[in-house]
Order: sequence, then C-alpha cells, then structure tokens
Amino acid sequence: MSAITAGWSTDLAGGGRRPSIRLLTLVELRKAADTRAGRWLLVAVLALALAAAGAAVLSGAGGARTFGSVTGTAQLPVSILLPVLGVLSVTGEWSQRTALTTFCLVPARGRVVTAKILAASLLAVAATAAGVAAGAAMFA
Repeated sequence: MSAITAGWSTDLAGGGRRPSIRLLTLVELRKAADTRAGRWLLVAVLALALAAAGAAVLSGAGGARTFGSVTGTAQLPVSILLPVLGVLSVTGEWSQRTALTTFCLVPARGRVVTAKILAASLLAVAATAAGVAAGAAMFA
C-alpha cells in the first residue's frame, strides 16, 4: 500500500483508534496523485490552462482582452478535465486493489466517501486556483 498509514493503529479489532477524517482525506489526496493517470491528468490540466490562457491573450484584441475573459478561458480545460479526476479517484480504488485495504482499515464506508468528497473538493479548489493563476500570469 502506498498510502499514508502513520498515525493510526492497525489493530482496530483490539480497541485501536479510528483514523481521523483529516488522515483519510490526506490518503485520498495521495491516492489521486500517486497513479500515473492521476499525476499526468493534473499536469495536463495545468498545461492546458496555461495554453488556453496564452491563446486567449494572443488572439484577443486589446479592448476585448480582459482579465475575466483570459481567466475564464483558462478555466475551460480545468472544468472539462477535473471531473475525470473525480471519477478516477472513485473507480481507481478498484483498479489499484486498494479497496480491500480500505475496507479492512475503515469498515465504515461513509467515512471513506466523506474523505473522497473532501479530497475532490480540495483538488477542485487547487485546480481552480491554478487556472486563475495561469490566467493572471498570461494576462500580465
């Protein structure tokens, strides 16, 4: 297992403590970026946001080019590719064989689903911030 396991006891049947939501969210964030598909998808989102912002700057006329239009154009690849990362985070558990480990360590699936939602939300905020930063970098 390549996920973070420090910080909780694996002896859950013997009265060990449960992993916190924070730790489960960190594990889900790491699982989203540890696979080749997830890593390259994050790189592609950033690269395409930069390319879209650059194309908006180069193709727009001086008066029609505003900060909002450039950052809006930079957000297009983010809004298209980011849901794919969410799907990968949910379905990747079955293809990477981490489902058995997750079921054994955290039998309460609601906690894992909550951690997945939090991790996807954090990734969405980070990708949106990266898209805005790409638009700002190209607009300046």
